Amino acid sequence: MTQMKQTLLPGAIIVAFAGFFGYHMVYRPQQVKLAEYPRQLAREQADYQAQADVAALAERVESYRRRLPREGDTSWLVNEVVSVANDVGVQVTRIVPEPPRDFQGVTRLGVSLQVTASYHQVGAFLDRIERGALFIRVDRADLSGASDIHPSSERTIQLVLSTLYVPPLTLADTRPTAAPVAR
Repeated sequence: MTQMKQTLLPGAIIVAFAGFFGYHMVYRPQQVKLAEYPRQLAREQADYQAQADVAALAERVESYRRRLPREGDTSWLVNEVVSVANDVGVQVTRIVPEPPRDFQGVTRLGVSLQVTASYHQVGAFLDRIERGALFIRVDRADLSGASDIHPSSERTIQLVLSTLYVPPLTLADTRPTAAPVAR
């Protein structure tokens, strides 16, 4: 029986050491790694969602950009206004491009024009300008001519129309700038 105790005691010590070693060197580190997986999964899901959000916003920005001129030149606006005027039967009698005005990376392109048209033609023209696929805004409209007795007669209209030119973004434009140091 003493020989059995002598054999059993080292075996129990070996089993206890193996259990201690297995718990601290194998099981516990694996549990720490396993606990990290849900956090890593949440980070990956957040990154994926952020990428999807950025892609959706980029597509939205691009859809707005398609409504704007591709160059910072007023001739685009002049051509578009004359085209719409011709489509609805408005006679352009004078057109004067305004000088482009820059404001914080955006350029306002404007045109001042005088047209002659009937009341309904004016309505159709302004509707096509403001509701068209391209972004053009009526900044000012001054009507003259025609009387209340003959509303369908020709009117002379002074208009100021504008649009915006936004230059394409570069990679440097999208990088965050350093925050100022508070003193």
